[in-house]
Amino acid sequence: MLKNLDAAVERCYDEWFLGQLTRNWSERVEAEQRLTHWKLPNIPSQQHFYRDWVQPQLAASRQKRVVVVISDAFRYEAAEELRERINAKRYSEATLKSQLGVVPSYTTLGMASLLPHRELSYQPGSDTVLVNGQSTQGTANRSKLLKAALGGEALAVTAEDVKGWSREEGREKIKGVQLMYVYHNVVDARGDAANTESETFAAVEDAIDELDQLTRKILMHLNTSTVLVTADHGFLFQRSALDATDRTALSDKPTSAFKSKKRYVLGESLPDNPSVWYGHTRDTAGTTCDTQFWIPKGAHRFHFVGGARFVHGGIMPQEIVVPVLTVQQLRGEKVEKRTSRKVEVISPKASLKMVNNIQRFDLLQTEAVSERLRPITPSVAIYAGSEVVSSEEVVTFDSASDNMNERMKSVRLSLSGTSFDRKNDYFLVLRDKDLGTERERYRVVIDLAFTDDFF
Repeated sequence: MLKNLDAAVERCYDEWFLGQLTRNWSERVEAEQRLTHWKLPNIPSQQHFYRDWVQPQLAASRQKRVVVVISDAFRYEAAEELRERINAKRYSEATLKSQLGVVPSYTTLGMASLLPHRELSYQPGSDTVLVNGQSTQGTANRSKLLKAALGGEALAVTAEDVKGWSREEGREKIKGVQLMYVYHNVVDARGDAANTESETFAAVEDAIDELDQLTRKILMHLNTSTVLVTADHGFLFQRSALDATDRTALSDKPTSAFKSKKRYVLGESLPDNPSVWYGHTRDTAGTTCDTQFWIPKGAHRFHFVGGARFVHGGIMPQEIVVPVLTVQQLRGEKVEKRTSRKVEVISPKASLKMVNNIQRFDLLQTEAVSERLRPITPSVAIYAGSEVVSSEEVVTFDSASDNMNERMKSVRLSLSGTSFDRKNDYFLVLRDKDLGTERERYRVVIDLAFTDDFF
């Protein structure tokens, strides 16, 4: 039943959204010569991640442990969903910002740029990226580089390692460790393979779930107060098959190229080519070498071999807007302030009076529904002691509006019977329908001018 809708949504994304975005973004990149000035105002650059994000956390206290989780190809929009999930919980708080990714936006360069470094460079004639002259391939080499930067109080591990630790084992593993980098790979592992790229949506959902659990475990079990979640790059993905119009043909592969992928070509002394974007990694990643690259313009691919729906390496926003999610553990009063609760509902009038058998009462939802304030459904009735003496009305307050008038609702209650004394105590009572608990009560004077329903 949904096949036609699915096709329509895909056309809307591919032909309208992605098409318009590609055209406008490309115009600005070329007009502003961004590939020779790869910076954006007030946006940190990925190659300065350690300096801009990690060092300030470490400098705040020598007793503080910081954990950096790097999830391969974890896009900014996925990080926003992760932020929402974390903030729905009581004991942690997440804030999301972005950084400008290095170019080409692929794993080897992105992962290396996140490490502490004085110098970033390519090994001559190869795709190996060096930090301070040392290889960045694998967790063992990354661990050595972290320890060198922090004098031994650092560690690099995989997310699978951390997931397998018990509380006691984990605390023993990181005893004396001030900084730990955790490498997580779910999205890229499935998206960047021809036989599983169709599972990209599911992979992103799985990554969000895993990172939610992983950050919680690190905060709650490993004596850590701050976790930074980031990525090496993002990705482009479309469900529909691509055709020749999505391809930038390369008539000849440059002989000086040492790596050629769907979204980038890396090499030394690459020739000029007007059909592609051309740049230097010294401008787009801060390398000290003169490695050069070609990137297909817009969202194009160079070739379709081995799958082409999931790609990265270029400069589209989906590839180079890299998230930085700061997750912090909360304690004491901060926890209480973040506790998710239902909104409050009150009577705007302090003095209530019934002069007819049927009367309307106004009720006000005092706060807008939000991440931490949930809707409430109260039952409303008039009570004499524990006895209900009116009809009961049930109304849901779920407004997210900041306008108080839009959060006002009314109930009409009719009295049961005619024997009421204005000197007796009667109360308008609001009870939480889900929990059966009383939320508010207001004294009501019942002084009937008539004893029937005519008014």
